[in-house]
Amino acid sequence: MSLMNYLAVRKAHQHPQDDHAQASIQTTLPPKRKVRFPNPLSSVHILADKENASLLFYNAIIFAVFYDITWTGFVGKAPSTRMQEVFTVVRDARDAGVKAVLEGIGSGRNMCGWEVDRATRDHIKKAGFGDYFIHRTGHSIGTEVHSNGANMDDLEIHDERRILPNSCFSIEPGIYLPEFGVRSEVNILVRPKAAEVTGKIQREIVII
Repeated sequence: MSLMNYLAVRKAHQHPQDDHAQASIQTTLPPKRKVRFPNPLSSVHILADKENASLLFYNAIIFAVFYDITWTGFVGKAPSTRMQEVFTVVRDARDAGVKAVLEGIGSGRNMCGWEVDRATRDHIKKAGFGDYFIHRTGHSIGTEVHSNGANMDDLEIHDERRILPNSCFSIEPGIYLPEFGVRSEVNILVRPKAAEVTGKIQREIVII
């Protein structure tokens, strides 16, 4: 079964009677070697070798709130050592942002959007890829996939808005090299005294 079909079938099984649940799946086949994706939609991010690449966009509205994720996959036998290296940096940067939120909210401290961006961006800069992380870390999520709450941004703006209880946002750092790009995205749900990642967290590159 293809990844597209799997996602659609899983969504249908999980929410068979939900009139408010919608899913959209779209594939893009970019020209040879042109595989930078600085601003994809909610997505499963599929990276191929130098000859072929595809990008699968996936988003779902469950009970009128978006679930906006990005996973990285490789089309072929195995990703290169370089791809593995970059994926690990992006994954760990994502986790650094998640850790900052969970610890900050869990301690009762008021947090602003820029702090999350700083946590992920610092990790990528220390790994030597700072020039290739060219967008903010995340955005507010609500009944629109890009909502009007605090964004995780210390690049485009220094977002000083507070991350409010009962809000949701994405953490989605990426590295975009001339030969390939990697992004990993999770969603965070914030409660009054705690925060959590919603959904499964990618740990390894998916082989397609």
